[in-house]
Amino acid sequence: MATIWRWPEHFQHDFAARMDWRVADEYSKANHNPIAVLNGDRTKQVLRLPAKPGVTVTLSAEGTHDPDGHDVEVRWWIYPEASSLRDAKGRQFPDEVALSTERGLKTSLVAPPVRKPETIHVVLEVRDTANPPFWSDRRAIIEVQP
Repeated sequence: MATIWRWPEHFQHDFAARMDWRVADEYSKANHNPIAVLNGDRTKQVLRLPAKPGVTVTLSAEGTHDPDGHDVEVRWWIYPEASSLRDAKGRQFPDEVALSTERGLKTSLVAPPVRKPETIHVVLEVRDTANPPFWSDRRAIIEVQP
Protein backbone atom coordinates (compact mmCIF):
# COMPACT_ATOMS: atom_id res chain seq x y z
CA MET A 1 0.00 0.00 0.00
CA ALA A 2 1.34 3.40 -0.94
CA THR A 3 1.68 6.04 1.73
CA ILE A 4 2.98 9.56 1.99
CA TRP A 5 6.14 8.13 3.55
CA ARG A 6 7.57 7.68 0.06
CA TRP A 7 8.01 11.48 -0.03
CA PRO A 8 8.98 12.73 3.47
CA GLU A 9 11.85 14.93 2.31
CA HIS A 10 9.62 16.43 -0.38
CA PHE A 11 6.87 17.56 1.94
CA GLN A 12 9.28 18.72 4.68
CA HIS A 13 11.09 20.97 2.20
CA ASP A 14 7.76 22.17 0.81
CA PHE A 15 6.71 23.17 4.33
CA ALA A 16 10.02 25.01 4.82
CA ALA A 17 9.43 26.89 1.55
CA ARG A 18 6.00 27.98 2.67
CA MET A 19 7.53 29.43 5.83
CA ASP A 20 10.10 31.31 3.72
CA TRP A 21 7.35 32.62 1.44
CA ARG A 22 5.53 34.08 4.46
CA VAL A 23 8.49 36.24 5.50
CA ALA A 24 10.18 37.02 2.17
CA ASP A 25 9.47 40.53 0.97
CA GLU A 26 10.47 39.64 -2.60
CA TYR A 27 9.82 36.61 -4.81
CA SER A 28 13.56 36.17 -5.38
CA LYS A 29 14.27 35.78 -1.66
CA ALA A 30 12.65 32.34 -1.45
CA ASN A 31 13.02 29.12 -3.39
CA HIS A 32 10.13 27.83 -5.52
CA ASN A 33 9.23 24.45 -6.91
CA PRO A 34 10.43 23.59 -10.40
CA ILE A 35 7.90 23.49 -13.23
CA ALA A 36 7.45 19.92 -14.50
CA VAL A 37 6.32 19.82 -18.14
CA LEU A 38 5.02 16.43 -19.29
CA ASN A 39 4.65 15.79 -23.03
CA GLY A 40 4.29 19.54 -23.59
CA ASP A 41 1.57 19.90 -20.94
CA ARG A 42 2.43 22.67 -18.46
CA THR A 43 -0.54 22.11 -16.14
CA LYS A 44 -0.48 19.99 -13.02
CA GLN A 45 -3.01 17.56 -14.49
CA VAL A 46 -2.48 13.82 -14.68
CA LEU A 47 -2.02 12.84 -18.34
CA ARG A 48 -3.88 9.81 -19.64
CA LEU A 49 -2.22 8.18 -22.63
CA PRO A 50 -3.87 5.35 -24.58
CA ALA A 51 -1.67 2.51 -25.81
CA LYS A 52 -1.95 -0.84 -27.55
CA PRO A 53 0.26 -3.84 -26.70
CA GLY A 54 3.65 -3.68 -28.38
CA VAL A 55 3.48 0.09 -28.96
CA THR A 56 6.29 2.27 -27.60
CA VAL A 57 4.99 5.09 -25.41
CA THR A 58 7.40 8.04 -25.24
CA LEU A 59 7.36 10.49 -22.36
CA SER A 60 9.08 13.87 -22.49
CA ALA A 61 10.03 16.45 -19.86
CA GLU A 62 11.15 18.99 -22.50
CA GLY A 63 10.39 22.50 -21.25
CA THR A 64 10.81 21.57 -17.59
CA HIS A 65 12.57 24.36 -15.72
CA ASP A 66 13.08 26.09 -12.39
CA PRO A 67 11.52 29.55 -11.96
CA ASP A 68 14.48 30.59 -9.77
CA GLY A 69 17.04 29.62 -12.42
CA HIS A 70 18.44 26.58 -10.59
CA ASP A 71 19.44 23.51 -12.54
CA VAL A 72 16.95 20.64 -12.43
CA GLU A 73 17.38 16.89 -12.21
CA VAL A 74 14.78 14.74 -13.97
CA ARG A 75 13.90 11.23 -12.80
CA TRP A 76 11.25 8.83 -14.11
CA TRP A 77 9.79 5.86 -12.25
CA ILE A 78 6.94 3.43 -12.48
CA TYR A 79 4.46 3.67 -9.60
CA PRO A 80 3.44 0.02 -9.22
CA GLU A 81 1.09 0.51 -6.26
CA ALA A 82 -1.16 2.77 -8.32
CA SER A 83 -0.99 0.65 -11.48
CA SER A 84 -3.55 -2.07 -12.14
CA LEU A 85 -1.18 -4.33 -14.09
CA ARG A 86 -0.46 -7.75 -12.57
CA ASP A 87 1.42 -10.75 -13.93
CA ALA A 88 -0.16 -14.15 -14.64
CA LYS A 89 0.37 -15.21 -11.00
CA GLY A 90 -1.32 -12.08 -9.68
CA ARG A 91 1.92 -10.47 -8.54
CA GLN A 92 2.02 -6.75 -8.79
CA PHE A 93 3.71 -5.45 -11.87
CA PRO A 94 5.63 -7.77 -14.18
CA ASP A 95 9.40 -7.30 -14.51
CA GLU A 96 9.23 -7.04 -18.31
CA VAL A 97 7.58 -3.61 -18.08
CA ALA A 98 10.44 -1.16 -17.70
CA LEU A 99 11.38 2.37 -18.64
CA SER A 100 14.10 2.84 -21.25
CA THR A 101 15.90 5.21 -18.85
CA GLU A 102 15.26 6.59 -15.38
CA ARG A 103 17.15 9.88 -15.86
CA GLY A 104 16.99 12.61 -18.48
CA LEU A 105 14.39 14.52 -20.43
CA LYS A 106 12.92 11.53 -22.27
CA THR A 107 12.01 7.96 -21.49
CA SER A 108 9.78 5.32 -23.02
CA LEU A 109 8.24 1.93 -22.39
CA VAL A 110 6.70 -0.76 -24.53
CA ALA A 111 3.09 -1.47 -23.64
CA PRO A 112 2.80 -5.12 -22.57
CA PRO A 113 0.26 -7.66 -23.79
CA VAL A 114 -2.93 -7.50 -21.70
CA ARG A 115 -6.15 -9.54 -21.53
CA LYS A 116 -8.23 -6.65 -20.21
CA PRO A 117 -7.68 -2.88 -19.97
CA GLU A 118 -4.80 -2.13 -17.60
CA THR A 119 -3.03 0.98 -16.34
CA ILE A 120 0.63 1.76 -15.83
CA HIS A 121 1.37 4.85 -13.75
CA VAL A 122 4.64 6.64 -14.54
CA VAL A 123 5.91 9.52 -12.41
CA LEU A 124 8.02 12.38 -13.67
CA GLU A 125 9.97 13.69 -10.69
CA VAL A 126 11.81 17.01 -11.06
CA ARG A 127 14.21 18.27 -8.39
CA ASP A 128 15.93 21.64 -8.33
CA THR A 129 19.51 22.09 -7.09
CA ALA A 130 18.76 24.73 -4.47
CA ASN A 131 19.50 24.26 -0.78
CA PRO A 132 17.18 22.83 0.35
CA PRO A 133 16.02 21.27 -2.92
CA PHE A 134 12.40 21.28 -4.02
CA TRP A 135 10.50 18.82 -6.16
CA SER A 136 7.59 18.78 -8.55
CA ASP A 137 5.92 15.63 -9.79
CA ARG A 138 3.67 14.81 -12.71
CA ARG A 139 1.93 11.55 -13.44
CA ALA A 140 1.14 9.83 -16.70
CA ILE A 141 -1.36 7.00 -16.69
CA ILE A 142 -0.76 4.74 -19.64
CA GLU A 143 -4.04 3.00 -20.43
CA VAL A 144 -3.22 -0.24 -22.22
CA GLN A 145 -6.14 -1.70 -24.20
CA PRO A 146 -6.11 -5.30 -25.51
